[in-house]
Amino acid sequence: MTNQNEQPIPGCKAMSKDGFWNLISEVKAAQGQEDYIDILITRLKELGPDHAQDFYDIVQVYKDLANKFGLWSAASLIGYISEDGFTNFRAWLISQGKEVYFAALKDPNALADLDPGDGYWFELFTDAPY
Repeated sequence: MTNQNEQPIPGCKAMSKDGFWNLISEVKAAQGQEDYIDILITRLKELGPDHAQDFYDIVQVYKDLANKFGLWSAASLIGYISEDGFTNFRAWLISQGKEVYFAALKDPNALADLDPGDGYWFELFTDAPY
């Protein structure tokens, strides 16, 4: 039986869910958001335009899934939150990797144990595929 995560996501031409999360894991070791973005952009360029489009589309799906009341409440406790701020918070959450992302969706209190590094906001993350 084939793992569903290895299958392309409907509408995606090149990237699977596992491929997406593997890419996040690969670049997550970067020191700071600027390095993270530089590495991510480089990798997306190497992978090509279909991967970049799929990356963008997958990020949008995961941002939508994270548009939850509990996460909004947790983000507002971390700092001032606006609609744009919550969008950037969700981008940061995805950039932290699969385990962190799904743990926070299950229980927003899991965010209390995280090191925010450069902060809980990562606006440039969603712009990387461009």
